[in-house]
Amino acid sequence: MQAIVQVTEVQVNLTETGVEVILETAEGQLASPVTDFCGR
Repeated sequence: MQAIVQVTEVQVNLTETGVEVILETAEGQLASPVTDFCGR
């Protein structure tokens, strides 16, 4: 199931292997967001 939600807060944390992005919504954290990559 897909739905459009409003993101109210974004946290970016550095990790040993890259970055962790946490997206918060009015309902809480997204359980398993679908991500897409465009470009390099």
